[in-house]
Amino acid sequence: MHPLKIPRGLLLMAAGALFAPPAPAASPGAQSSPGKAGFEPQALSRTSGVASRAYGFGGVGERYAARFEAGRFTFVPVLGPEAPSAMPLSFTLESIQREGTDWLVADPTVRPVQRDDRIVYERGHSVEERYEVRPEGVHQTFLFPERPPGEGDLVVRGRLSTQLPAAPRAVGARFELPGTGGVNWGGVTGIDALGQSVPGKVRHQGDRIELVLPAAFVDQASYPLLLDPLVGAITEVANDGYDDWAPDVAYLRGPQTYLVVWTRPYAGNEWGICARRLDSEGDPVGSLLHLTPEPDGTPFQAFRPKVAAIRKTGRFLAVWEQTVPGSDTNVMAVAIDPNGDVSAALEVAPSAADQSSADVAGNRHDATNHGTVIWREVGHGIRARTLIVPNFGPPAPAAPAKTVRADTGDFTHYNPGISKTNGDHSRFLAAWQQSDGAGHVRIEGRLVAPNGNPVGDPIYLSDGNLAVSHFGVDVDGNGKRWLATWTRQVDTGQWDIVARSVVDQDSQAMNASALRFVAGAPNAGEINAGVAWMGSSALISYTRWNLEGESHPRTVQVDPYTAANCQPSEPVATVPGWVQASAAVATWSGGDPALHEGGAIIAFNHTEEPTGIRRIQRALYQAQPGALDLGGATGPGGRSIAPCPVEGNLEFRPQLFDSVPDRPAVLVVSGAPNPLLCGPGVLYPALPGSLKFWRTTDAEGHAEAFLPIPPSAVGHTFYLQWATKVPGGSCPRFGGFELSNALELTVSP
Repeated sequence: MHPLKIPRGLLLMAAGALFAPPAPAASPGAQSSPGKAGFEPQALSRTSGVASRAYGFGGVGERYAARFEAGRFTFVPVLGPEAPSAMPLSFTLESIQREGTDWLVADPTVRPVQRDDRIVYERGHSVEERYEVRPEGVHQTFLFPERPPGEGDLVVRGRLSTQLPAAPRAVGARFELPGTGGVNWGGVTGIDALGQSVPGKVRHQGDRIELVLPAAFVDQASYPLLLDPLVGAITEVANDGYDDWAPDVAYLRGPQTYLVVWTRPYAGNEWGICARRLDSEGDPVGSLLHLTPEPDGTPFQAFRPKVAAIRKTGRFLAVWEQTVPGSDTNVMAVAIDPNGDVSAALEVAPSAADQSSADVAGNRHDATNHGTVIWREVGHGIRARTLIVPNFGPPAPAAPAKTVRADTGDFTHYNPGISKTNGDHSRFLAAWQQSDGAGHVRIEGRLVAPNGNPVGDPIYLSDGNLAVSHFGVDVDGNGKRWLATWTRQVDTGQWDIVARSVVDQDSQAMNASALRFVAGAPNAGEINAGVAWMGSSALISYTRWNLEGESHPRTVQVDPYTAANCQPSEPVATVPGWVQASAAVATWSGGDPALHEGGAIIAFNHTEEPTGIRRIQRALYQAQPGALDLGGATGPGGRSIAPCPVEGNLEFRPQLFDSVPDRPAVLVVSGAPNPLLCGPGVLYPALPGSLKFWRTTDAEGHAEAFLPIPPSAVGHTFYLQWATKVPGGSCPRFGGFELSNALELTVSP
């Protein structure tokens, strides 16, 4: 045994082990996608951390939560949905004795402090009661600066409080709910600074527990001295109580931080919300966060979280549904700093009616610190409210709640989603399911202003075939155009992910593309659609079932303006098990430049085999190389985008935005550059031998050209630039033009 490196004094240690079966090893058959996207699946929920709370500190690990209050430590094992409630076990130090004489009587009002990664209670005689939160459990230690005076055995005496029944045990103490699990207080071992050891005892009677080392060892030991009673958890092999689910993810450009949120059930009627920060490479940062109070045995359910980024204040805004059994469900919100600090919670729109299916939109620009929350409310329909996310403290209402779509006698509306930001413009697109009560379910959408007001009329995003059901809609966009995606069900087991482009045309949502099957063929067994706008393309994530009855996450990069695939669908990873839900977010939504074809993260919950345990995992996605922005634009010349320049994209459509409205515009395409100064701009494509495609901009300065890319174009580089005919324009050549930015693109395989 190696000598322990411990500060001077005596240490008494109790290790609180993880309440869970051992995590299964990675499958030897697991493979990352070899395709064009870069995937690196990684579990996120196998983590731990500590956060400051009003009562002291809260901790969370893989299969437990912990509370550190004045004078008391509480360990809450995950018992799973079969348990009637969470059943915490609390330990309160009462005294430290030798030969039955109290040498130290603990003050129950002592509040904990944080020192590095430890929580410390400063006791009398310079004794420190310490706790370290780890993924597998909580380690409890007592530090003595000198040998306790007196004679006889050394006894650390504490009071226990728990609803878990005590179970017979020859060594130590055991508290167990049959069939679900519990907490095990194992045997005690004393180890001195030279590595010499001796077994000790755990004595338990009623609500008292004593950790004991024999007097001879205490008197003769070389200090520091370690006493290890090993507090652990008990798990039944058949219990799948660890059931993390319903992830969502957002990204902030400033700190280059992702935040993943999810639901964690602790018992049948006690659920909480966890979160994990990731850096720009998708690696975990800091500690696991708990957005809701740590469980204490009080029935409490928080579930289905959503999260968005507020760039102006550099914070995240998270929402979820929350209820106490027997009461109405309401929507709650918190703000989270990039350093992991969590604000107090706000009830978004207090109501006596049930609220459900909340979603939240952020802001990718510095213009406002607002976020918009949308939800379903019984007796109303689809509701929305705008919140202020200040630099510090909790979110606050910015405007009254608004009704986006009212229920009627003929139709009910539910399961809404909203675009992750209002993009480069000013509006969101909200979408939801509509039911006529006769089993017909369709998808509707409507524009929403930053203050939560509906704009224009609702429209159907799904087709008019009433024999087909539609559900699970997600949407993202740039504030002017959006891509909506959802599951289309023809019959049991015949599920497909479909997508459609939507545009804001004169303050009215309009369908801008055909309804397309994402996988290219019907009846593919697809569910759980998520979408992330990536600047000049979009990423759709979803789940596909295979013939073996397993489901796996997949992605496809699409043209957000036509909903056409940029490339074939690709698996995120191939591992045994099932994926029940997925979400995606791109760096663009957190503030990356409009033309930046950056990365994204897909978050999903994966059920492992053979344990049946659900874990939250993430996978990085790197977009197909897009066009290089060469600049060269004149002031009102607009912005050029060329989504998905890939082999075989027969619907390649370069786009012009925000140019001079209602004017002739030409797209110049050349295989070589020949920069030509033209007023304050630069015309990059070489004019001799170039192709020219004339169009007319619409009332909002938009135009597009249809240029199918043949397979023979792979590896070839092209230069594209729009020129809008404006008499007296900034570019005086050829009678006057305004120039867009120029693009250099190489066709990818």
